Amino acid sequence: MKLEQLKPLKLKIIRPGEFETLGILNHQSKKMLVYVEDEKYLAKLNLRYTAAVICPAKLKAKIAPKIGVVSSEKPKETFLRIHQFMGEGGFYPKIKNKKISSSAKIHPSAVIGSEGIYIGQNSTIGANVVIFPNTHIGDKVIIADNSIIGAEGFEYVKNKEKLSAVTHYGGVWIEDEVEIKSNSTIDKALFGGYTFIGRGSKLDKNVQISHTVKIGKNCLIVAGAIINGSTFIGDNVYVGPGAVISDSLKIGNRAFISLGAVVVKDVPAGQKVTGNFAVDHHKFLYFLIKNKLY
Repeated sequence: MKLEQLKPLKLKIIRPGEFETLGILNHQSKKMLVYVEDEKYLAKLNLRYTAAVICPAKLKAKIAPKIGVVSSEKPKETFLRIHQFMGEGGFYPKIKNKKISSSAKIHPSAVIGSEGIYIGQNSTIGANVVIFPNTHIGDKVIIADNSIIGAEGFEYVKNKEKLSAVTHYGGVWIEDEVEIKSNSTIDKALFGGYTFIGRGSKLDKNVQISHTVKIGKNCLIVAGAIINGSTFIGDNVYVGPGAVISDSLKIGNRAFISLGAVVVKDVPAGQKVTGNFAVDHHKFLYFLIKNKLY
């Protein structure tokens, strides 16, 4: 989409540009439109993924020449106006038709959206499961009782003293052979696109997956874990019982998040982290032993 197509919003376009989706600075989607409110955040501007930027006029000269620029003294507010315009105008892609494989087993009490649903071969949908529109469920997927797929995410913006919900226009994409145990919730993506669960991953009971999270292949997410919005989790990752992962983080392939860990920074591939706030597992044990706490 070209910035010029946003003409009804009467934006101040400094430099033309073309983008495919909206995103936050540390997202990793192709050709994003993002916003920057202060110069200190420019270091997070990833040219590989950014196609256009909304920023105050004083920052426009600091944006790389190949990136489109919209000038605004309230970048986040302008960003959300664009988001609403795109959602209401149907610019975000969605699953349009409803198709449920004849070999899928759907419990009679399950509630399935009237449109924009795909459920693949030999998948099982348990009792009282709710599946909202714009959801793709692959083959041999198991979604156990009372789980919710495609729920509205938790995103609010404060305007003076009032909190207003930000509408979510994305969906959920679940690949083949995923298993989701009972009472788990997967929120739909915020800026179009999909919250994504990779092939073969297993989610235990009472797991919360927030909007726009991407989980790789063959991950184990154990009971009570909370993965907050826009976090990227690689392949073969273990997330222990009751662990909490902060928003917009990157967890590398084969990482190990111990039970009860509170993760507030990226975890490199293969690393094991423990504690609140989580640190390298061996450093955590050393601290306990040194201070005679273990």
